[in-house]
Amino acid sequence: MARAKPGGVGAKGSALMKLFHPSEPLRARFSDQFNNKGSLANCTIVRKSFGRVSHRGRETHLYHVTHDDFPGQEFAVSKHSFKVETACTNPEDIFEDERPPAAPAASLSEEDLNLNLRESRSNAEPSFQVPTGRGLSASEVAELRDQGIEVDDDNKPLPENVGADSLPSPEGTWADLRQCRRNMAGGRFEKGKWLHHPWSQVSQYSKFKLFEMTFPMSYIRDVVIPAINAHLTSETNIKEFAVWLGCVFFMSCYQGIGDHRLWWSLQPISLTEGAPY
Repeated sequence: MARAKPGGVGAKGSALMKLFHPSEPLRARFSDQFNNKGSLANCTIVRKSFGRVSHRGRETHLYHVTHDDFPGQEFAVSKHSFKVETACTNPEDIFEDERPPAAPAASLSEEDLNLNLRESRSNAEPSFQVPTGRGLSASEVAELRDQGIEVDDDNKPLPENVGADSLPSPEGTWADLRQCRRNMAGGRFEKGKWLHHPWSQVSQYSKFKLFEMTFPMSYIRDVVIPAINAHLTSETNIKEFAVWLGCVFFMSCYQGIGDHRLWWSLQPISLTEGAPY
């Protein structure tokens, strides 16, 4: 995933017009675009501060920008709402808290580090009881490796996959999910409701009736059941399908029984194998 470009003095970008402060000059000049969630592009960042965009907003990092169409006017916009499209030409102009981390110095590979640890601690013993019945957590693997103990966490590719072409790296931009884009765009939050079932009726429905309202029963009846019957000597119906689906849900509530065929096994009940009950 591509990292968002850092902000700095001279960087250019864009944001929705309604998110700038003051917004009156934009509303007066671009009324149509303003009302249709238009963006103002080619804005130049001149400085950065921490405060509120409006008197009712919360404190956040702000970009102060200018635009050629509004000489002498400075706008404030939230950093998280502003998209930097052209980075600074001078790396020194990038804001200090947005500068990318420096490239780490060359270091030994993980295999070399583990080899050095094993040589220096040839008789190393784990400082904690290795758990049984479950795999090691990431912190436990790291702790054992720090003690010089080789750990196979089974994360390496299979022999037949060694040397295979890796998947293409994903592309995109980083996003700050701490702010609701729907709320920022003026969207409304409405409570869930049934369009064709008033709450006075829903409160009287049985659990199975509520399940039918949230499950594509018409698709099951018109498509799935005929497709199943095409492979059966004795046809099934929607009621039998619902019973079968309930059995699957019930069996899925129990852990440690990976093979559903054990539920109808005729083997004698045992502590280690056979039917669960």
